[in-house]
Order: sequence, then structure tokens, then C-alpha cells
Amino acid sequence: ITADNPDYLASRFELCAARLAQWRDAANGSQAAEFGAEVLKASRQYLEAATAKERRVTSDVRVALSALEVLASKPGMDEQEIAYFESRASSLASKLPMDASELVELHYRQFQLARYRSDAVAASREATWLSEHGRGSSFELPALVVVAQDADEAYKKAAPNERREYARKAADAYRRLVELSGDTPETIRSKTNARVAVSRLAQLRQEVGDYPAAIGALETLLRAYPNDKSYLRRIALAEFQAERWAASLERWRRLVAGLEKGQAEWMEAKYYQIECLVRSDPEAAQVVFEQFKLLYPSLGEPPWRQRFEEVERKLAAVRRK
Repeated sequence: ITADNPDYLASRFELCAARLAQWRDAANGSQAAEFGAEVLKASRQYLEAATAKERRVTSDVRVALSALEVLASKPGMDEQEIAYFESRASSLASKLPMDASELVELHYRQFQLARYRSDAVAASREATWLSEHGRGSSFELPALVVVAQDADEAYKKAAPNERREYARKAADAYRRLVELSGDTPETIRSKTNARVAVSRLAQLRQEVGDYPAAIGALETLLRAYPNDKSYLRRIALAEFQAERWAASLERWRRLVAGLEKGQAEWMEAKYYQIECLVRSDPEAAQVVFEQFKLLYPSLGEPPWRQRFEEVERKLAAVRRK
């Protein structure tokens, strides 16, 4: 089809789409570089052929994005080529509505390019935009990972009087990440990012005193890893902080039974087991403590010795009542 044909531009657009599909099919093959070059060639020819009068904004942006997708995937980026297509896409995208899928993809490509350039500020800016405007798109998840990490980092650097608010913001970001990643046992076991997100969400909820939410997240992890000692310990502590004595007691009992006697982890579990009983069943607490003292007359090594001494004083006070 010649350039003076009314269907010339439409044909060029179809060629760009075909070249992109060809490249995607061969993305990991030996011909990927060759097909990628064809995408760039076809995209440039299309954009140069389009005149202001004939320009179809959505199609033109789509073509520029096709080229950026290829360029963003290459190990060594051609900054000159990127500048050409990024400039075209950005100038045209300003005419698109805010909910246009092409606009969302443009911000994702700019997010990708910023990360490849190690431009953390630009990557964070684009990730924030995508988390706000790219909900439901395939680009939301990778952006949310960065948003959550940024919020977490801000929390860690926050002044003491601001930490609670920053922890809440970080927890909200991880909550969205968990919702998007999924939290079934199968997902938690198969996707490290999903497991890390649930774990960090639990920790942040616990740090701000939202113990029910922390316990819920930890129960999610335990459904995937029911015998994980670390998760058992964390949920036992959260339940203790939430004053759920019976639930916490059962977790500590499991840990006492499964850990090596006399080790620091075992001492901790034994201490909390007795503390739960002090609050829920003082008579049983006295029995368990006396059994413990028979095994460890000196009440173990510091710091647990001091903590068991405090338990002994509590029990003595209960007996005097």
C-alpha cells in the first residue's frame, strides 16, 4: 500500500502490532533482537508517517509504547531511541483521559526505565502514580511492591513521635500488596513476595498495637507453614499482648514441647507459658513453676533468671491473698 492510500496509516499500525506480537513470541529466543529491531523500525516509520491531521492519538501512543516495551527489555538500553519514543508517547498521552490504559502503561514503562537507570526518585514517583491510578491493571503489583518498600523505609527513618503514623501508612501499603498478591496457603508457599508481604504486614500491625490484625496475618502464614517455630512464636507473643491467654498458652506449650530444653528459646516459651497461667489459672501456674524450679533451681541464665524471679514474686503475692 502506497503512502497516498487512505488505508496507509492503518496498515502501518497493523504492521506494528504484528511485529510486536512476533517479538513477544520470540522474547526469549535467538531471534528476539532481530524482531525487536523490526518493532522499532516499524514504530518509527508509523510515527513519522502520521501527520497532525491524520493523527489518531490512542493508536499513536500505542505504537510508541510498543517500542518502549522492547527498549525497556533490552540489557543495554539505547537512550537516544528511548528519548525519541518516550517524547512522542508523553506529548501524545497528555491528550488522553486519565483512565486510559495507554496512559497507565506509559507510566509503567517510565517506571521500568527509571529502575534500569537506577533513578530511585523517578521510580518511586512513577510507582506512586501507578498505585493511585493503575488499580486493576497488570502494572499495579510491581508498582505496589516499590510503594510498600518506600513506605517501610520511611517508617524506619521516622522520628519516634512519628513512627506510629508511618507504620500505619506502611501497613496500608502492605495490606494492598497482600490483597493483590493473594494469601492462600498455596500462594504463600509458592511466592516469596507474598509471604514477605504478609509477614511484614503482621509485624507492622503488631508494632502499632493492632493485635487482632497482626494475629490474622500470622494465622495466614501458619496455614501455609503450620509447624514454623518463628511464626508460632510471633503469634504467641501477639496473642499474649492481646491478652488472649488461652490461645497464647497453647502456642507456648507447643513451643515448649518442640524446642530443646534449657536453650534460650525454650526458656522464653516456658516463661510465657507460666505467665499465661498466672493470669488465667494461678494454681496451675504454681504447679508448673515448681516443676520448672526442680529442673532449674537457679532459674536459668540471665536475662531469664530475673524474669522467672519476677514470676516467683507474683505467685507468692497470689498465695498471700
